[in-house]
Amino acid sequence: MKKYFSDIHALPSSQLGDEEDLTIDDENTTLALNAVDSKRSYENLFQLANCYVKQLRYKRALETINEVLEIKPNDLKALRVRAIRHLTTLQVAKALDDFTYLDNNGFSEDLSYQLGLSYFYLSRYEEALVYFEKCFTLSTDEMKVACIYWHTIAAWRCGRSPSLLKEFKIGMDIGHHVGYDAALKLYTGVLSEDVYLMLLADEPSDLEYSIFSYGYYAYLEKEKRSTEKDSVLNDILSRDSFWISFAYIAAYNDKFYSGRGR
Repeated sequence: MKKYFSDIHALPSSQLGDEEDLTIDDENTTLALNAVDSKRSYENLFQLANCYVKQLRYKRALETINEVLEIKPNDLKALRVRAIRHLTTLQVAKALDDFTYLDNNGFSEDLSYQLGLSYFYLSRYEEALVYFEKCFTLSTDEMKVACIYWHTIAAWRCGRSPSLLKEFKIGMDIGHHVGYDAALKLYTGVLSEDVYLMLLADEPSDLEYSIFSYGYYAYLEKEKRSTEKDSVLNDILSRDSFWISFAYIAAYNDKFYSGRGR
């Protein structure tokens, strides 16, 4: 698997929760700090923020990117970094403000997926549906399955029809999104619950496990199997070596913030 973050990195308890960040600087962060000490410039501060991101020290990255924005207010590149780090620390209202500003001010990237997740993390599910539908129309199959997954769960939670689910087809070019694909196979009856649980039990990757399990948690929630779903939620949070996945963050949000962000 591609290496997504530094060996020396923060834990969810400090970034999603309120525990102190005890992570020490790695070599790249130390070099970036020295560069900032030498010259407090836009470029050097941005590099330091990126080093903190690589260490999953998102709160430190937010502090640093705000310094970048003091030098260059309303810089869209910096605001994009701030938006996603607000989202991945569950400061969701701030994330939504940033993504909305970017979306309204000519940012080059489509942000419908991130806006959908922001509304989802705030339990504003009907608004999330709109953005997942928009993202679906603009996406390749790999992102389409992610849109259908989140759209379906949002629809169940607000009592709407999961209309994108009918767009799921066997053989879509899902790329690395195997967890989303498997959940949709459960939702459409292609996989039985027993087979799904076998796949879940055999999944070695905490990234994919969080997606598999959160999909199953939402399925149990829809079926009103409360005791089982609570056990699944706790199980997701115990597998935290890839806590930066959107599914893990959604589980943490549901457990500790009633699904509404910090």
